[in-house]
Amino acid sequence: MKNNESTSSRWANLYNQVPLCDVPYHYAGMNASPFLLDYLTEVLRVCPQGGRTLETGIGSGYGAIWLSERGIQAEGIDYSETIVERGKQINNLLRGTAQFRFGDIFDFYLADTTHYDVIHHQGVLEHFTVPQIRAALSQQVARANHVVFSVPSVNYPFDPEFGDERLMTVEDWQYILSPFDIADLRYYGDPRLGGQEQILC
Repeated sequence: MKNNESTSSRWANLYNQVPLCDVPYHYAGMNASPFLLDYLTEVLRVCPQGGRTLETGIGSGYGAIWLSERGIQAEGIDYSETIVERGKQINNLLRGTAQFRFGDIFDFYLADTTHYDVIHHQGVLEHFTVPQIRAALSQQVARANHVVFSVPSVNYPFDPEFGDERLMTVEDWQYILSPFDIADLRYYGDPRLGGQEQILC
């Protein structure tokens, strides 16, 4: 099931709000984002040194670039050509070694036969239905040793970006993920916000 063009454009517009000249400063701000660093550190923890990762839904591209700076063969896909092109520009600007390309998480199994150490994504799955979430994850676990993801929880204190976000509890996610072998599923986040505004799996 593919996302429509208008949704793709909305995401592209969201990430284009930061001018390229401000990207280095914006990227450095990740150090003040405990939940992002915790999520990426978990990806790094389960990935062997020099291993291969794939981010499905690259957003700003910062996550894959951050991993590439730490010796990981970091790749990323997105269904928005505009986001992919911007990710390449940001990667060059920040001197990362990440590789970005067009791809759809629902066509992933047939389109990509590469095996990864880790597939990861942040702020993606909350936009989909339970069958869609399970379908996407089924493809990912078939192509990776580990899947790491982060989603906003029911405790998320900010206004939704798109309005279709499903803000759920850990118990809700336990049900959704019941077909899978889960190593860890917990609330986490910024201690200043209570440390429970995100869920890490």
